[in-house]
Amino acid sequence: MNTAEENPDSDKRSSWPSRLFVISLLLFAIFWSVGPFFFWTLFWLSVYFAFLSLYTSESVNSFFSRIKDSFGNRPAATTNPYQTFRPRATGNIPSRISPRALVAILIIGFFTFFIISTIIAVFSSSDETPVETETETVIETPEEEDKTTYWNERGNAALQNDMRDSALYYYDKALEVDPKNVYALYNKGLAYVLGQDYQRGNAYARRCLTYHPDYDPAWWLLGYSYDLTNRTDSALFCLEKAYFNDYSQPDFVQLMAEVYLKKDRREDALSAYKKLVDLDTTKVDAWRKMAELDPANSQVYLKKVRDLER
Repeated sequence: MNTAEENPDSDKRSSWPSRLFVISLLLFAIFWSVGPFFFWTLFWLSVYFAFLSLYTSESVNSFFSRIKDSFGNRPAATTNPYQTFRPRATGNIPSRISPRALVAILIIGFFTFFIISTIIAVFSSSDETPVETETETVIETPEEEDKTTYWNERGNAALQNDMRDSALYYYDKALEVDPKNVYALYNKGLAYVLGQDYQRGNAYARRCLTYHPDYDPAWWLLGYSYDLTNRTDSALFCLEKAYFNDYSQPDFVQLMAEVYLKKDRREDALSAYKKLVDLDTTKVDAWRKMAELDPANSQVYLKKVRDLER
């Protein structure tokens, strides 16, 4: 009787290894990046089910049978329905490995290899984790989101100690993390201006304002640099950008008043000096300037000067 007729479900059963191969391959494609355990497990499961589907394939087994027969060099057996019965010989008869047994040996070998590889991969990855953690602890680098603050603070400390080259290096490190960082751009421009490199200082101040046009300290820095190089009109334009935005640092307001005096805008200068003494009443020079600019109330301002000088 035909084998397919004896077992009609054999084709359905033989298709299951192929289905499992496809499923494991899809799982491998989805979860391979989760970790080494998933990678190696799903990878070798895909290999295992691939070999299993080959093992259950009739075409593959017939292929191995043809190869086996070709090496056996046996003549084709004649069909004789009336051949007499011969008893099976007893004793140790050399046996030949069937194609299915050969494929089964290969499958078992590969399956064993994938189990060992998975175990080695898992243990090797777990052994590497403490090394990476230990390395990070030794280097003591800051967190990613705090790197710009870290380098800016180191740069500011260096600049306060007149270590301008070191400060520039630290600001560059901050800009490597964030090229548009407002503080790094402003601080680097300030370092150049304090070192009397006005061209580079202006370039970084303008770059800072390109990304952050409402950052008042950058307008002050640019105006301060222009004032030092006797470009009063440009200085006035930049300083008023921050002044009219109600930027009220005492040193900035004092510079604003001085630039107004250079442009002979006495009323604006007086208003700026009044704003300055409101911020800091100990500014003796500001009270004297107010006495010059406002003669009608000069005695009041000069009295304040005498009180401060006692």
